[in-house]
Amino acid sequence: MKLKLYFLTLLFAGFLLQSCDDDDDNVIAPTAVSTTFSSLYPSATVLEWEIEGSYYKAEFYNNTTLAEAWFTSDGTWVRTETDYIGTLPEAIQTYISTNYAGYYIEDQEYVETPTSTYYHIELENAADHDVYLNIYADGTLVGA
Repeated sequence: MKLKLYFLTLLFAGFLLQSCDDDDDNVIAPTAVSTTFSSLYPSATVLEWEIEGSYYKAEFYNNTTLAEAWFTSDGTWVRTETDYIGTLPEAIQTYISTNYAGYYIEDQEYVETPTSTYYHIELENAADHDVYLNIYADGTLVGA
């Protein structure tokens, strides 16, 4: 009897944990969203569709680099974030060394929107303080 109760408890706990999962991975994108994606990236294959807030996000390889394209539910493209591997423009390097001495680059992405392109950079220092910069290639901050 104790063994049956134990297994029943495990089964119930597993069901509870699964039903509380807020993971919105592997969703099916609306036709308008997938059509816009295909027109922007005709040779790309979506690895996974997710919902982030009110946006549909496609994870895919842009050539050989991992990328995420964001869309509204009506198919409007919002932005694409591509992992950036390489040397940042000189103006950005100068901005970081001048304003964030002692920090190193933890992560960097190249972001494209309908109206601009910029870099999203995560900086970290030895004290584990993170700084996030959205910065244009000319070294000016987005929104500045």
